[in-house]
Amino acid sequence: MDLTVRDLTQLFQVSEKTIYCWIKEKGLAASKIQDQYRVNRAILLEWIRARGLTAPLGLLKDEKHTPVDLPLTAAISEEAIHYEIPGKTKEEVFSAMVQRIPFPPSLETQELVQLLLLRESLASTGVGEGIAIPHVRDPIVLPITASSISICFLKHPLDFQAIDRKPVHTFFLLLSTTIRDHLHLLSRISYLLHDPALLKMLAQRAKKEDLIEKIRFLEKGLAHKLLLGTENI
Repeated sequence: MDLTVRDLTQLFQVSEKTIYCWIKEKGLAASKIQDQYRVNRAILLEWIRARGLTAPLGLLKDEKHTPVDLPLTAAISEEAIHYEIPGKTKEEVFSAMVQRIPFPPSLETQELVQLLLLRESLASTGVGEGIAIPHVRDPIVLPITASSISICFLKHPLDFQAIDRKPVHTFFLLLSTTIRDHLHLLSRISYLLHDPALLKMLAQRAKKEDLIEKIRFLEKGLAHKLLLGTENI
């Protein structure tokens, strides 16, 4: 569900003037329907991460989708962590990346590459600190049976037009079966990337088992905060 300006003022506890400033001057993409702005949740999460902001608890919590329904460690396995992805352009890196990831026969790898490139043409998925979260524009178009995240370390850091202008060294490739899963996983990734220790591990290309252990630890902390209703996370 898209969010109205009033929704955003309640989530962030700021004035409508601040929200309009974000839209008109700070790059928060919004559509206008009957003279009222609407902001897509996925775009908002990407914008929050790129600006180094903290996502409000209400944005991370889904009343119909509890924090333990789809843990990140269920979507990320050691087999989904890949090193030394070659390529010096977005297309080359995407092409090399999708070759490492198993897909059903009904999904052509080059088709996925083009879908990823199409999404990048709308706005960069580079979220800062050397991280990008490439995904297709509409998760429902993919004929896959389960949502997944692949962590891919690039052989050559790549200019991804991220807001902080830092080259990208790590992808979190997000493939979702539903919009709900997409938002759920995207919000969890956004939360994890606020952890300096995890960012350091990613920059240093830590071992698979160490990354999985760290992600599991951070997600347990998030689940606890969501259950307690902690306001600041």
